[in-house]
Amino acid sequence: MALAQLPSTSNRLSFFKSTLFWLICSSVAISHGVEKPAKPHYHTVNVSSLLPKPYCTGHTKGSSVGSRKMVVTSKRGPCSQIPRTKEISAYEESLLEDENRVRSLNKKASNVHSKAAGSGSRVQTSDPILLGGEYLTTIGLGTPKVDYQVIIDTGSDYTWVRCKPCSKSCKSENLLFDPSKSSTYLNGSCKPNTVNGAFDMNYLDKTYSRGYWGCDKLSLEPSDVFERFQFGCGLTAGNFANGAGVLGLGRGDLSLVSQTASKFNKTFSYCLPKTSSSRGHIDFGDGARSASSSSGLKFTNLIKEPRQNIPPLYNRSSLYFLELLGISVAGSRLDVSPTIFTSVGTVIDSGTVITYLPPSAYTALSKNFKQSMADYPPAPSQEKLDTCYDVTGYGSIQLPEITLHFGGATDVSLNPSGIVWIAKKNPYIWCLGFAANKKSDDLTIIGNNQQRELDILYDIDAGKIGFGTKPCGD
Repeated sequence: MALAQLPSTSNRLSFFKSTLFWLICSSVAISHGVEKPAKPHYHTVNVSSLLPKPYCTGHTKGSSVGSRKMVVTSKRGPCSQIPRTKEISAYEESLLEDENRVRSLNKKASNVHSKAAGSGSRVQTSDPILLGGEYLTTIGLGTPKVDYQVIIDTGSDYTWVRCKPCSKSCKSENLLFDPSKSSTYLNGSCKPNTVNGAFDMNYLDKTYSRGYWGCDKLSLEPSDVFERFQFGCGLTAGNFANGAGVLGLGRGDLSLVSQTASKFNKTFSYCLPKTSSSRGHIDFGDGARSASSSSGLKFTNLIKEPRQNIPPLYNRSSLYFLELLGISVAGSRLDVSPTIFTSVGTVIDSGTVITYLPPSAYTALSKNFKQSMADYPPAPSQEKLDTCYDVTGYGSIQLPEITLHFGGATDVSLNPSGIVWIAKKNPYIWCLGFAANKKSDDLTIIGNNQQRELDILYDIDAGKIGFGTKPCGD
């Protein structure tokens, strides 16, 4: 057998040089394709990870009702069970809804009663928060239990659902509660010293619900069933297309938080989903503490409204006030005095979409954010959002960290999904998800966009709110 001819020394040297050259070139090419490590105080964000999908993604432990975690979904996304109708506003329109909700939060009235308060009287239970509301969960009512998708709202106290015989805004019959089909339903008030008879629920966006008070069995999961839960039964629900009704999570006497206090000790937590096409969860009592324990909670105190001499008509005691002291961008604290935030007050709200800051604070935030995003091309403003960028063609971007500094030395770093607002019409237009208040004496409002993927625990009896340090989403 002939032996293979070995290459000459010169040929072997030429081969070695060629191979070495190829390896060097390859390593250079590979290095250009490798994702750059994040700079200090920046997130390396895969652009596709924040884009909403046309289908429901991810998973959550348990089902809508009957688990330790009740599912939370966006009303505008594919995970929602609400029929897609023109009445559900487009994603961009949520910013227009926001403007009205912010105005109503700054003028919130509670428990405005008519002169009569006896049985059969009409109680004007105006809760003039704009009923925009972005996120839904499912509760069970009656015997046998029927499930209803309702808006979760920390800015409202009253829970209500649309009921038969409904005379307006009743297009989806399967969303109507039928008192005659429940063996445990009671008409009127079932709580001492509470409202009775009929009610008018009027919101500042001209949404309303009118009907009467009733009581029935509320089911959150098989082990968490509450007899004689008081709620509004809406016979008309003008301009309302956000599900079956509202789950009031405020601090008032008739909120779900107060009515379930004997078991849940006025404690609940939620994790809002990463995008409109993914799912989050909400839990109550020990389940809320258990669900939040693994996320490394940092607590800050709930406080009273800072401003004094507020007229009784504008008592906002059911809202959740926090002590926001400052904001950092990419590790640098904004040159803004804490009194800019504390003199008026800060509210955390599940129904407002973006976060609204005092004008001077927003100017500083926008300026610093623009400096940190100088590597990316700017994009036109989207509605009221004026700090926008075009990330078309980028596989990943370096997004500066934004940290909220609260009282008690509690620093909350927002997740990337909570820093930007993504346009629906062009999902490669990313905007800073903050806006300036119109007036310097308006409330600072921490919206649900900034709360995404944060495990947030409300412990009302202890007077504190905890923020998870790890993403709580899928």
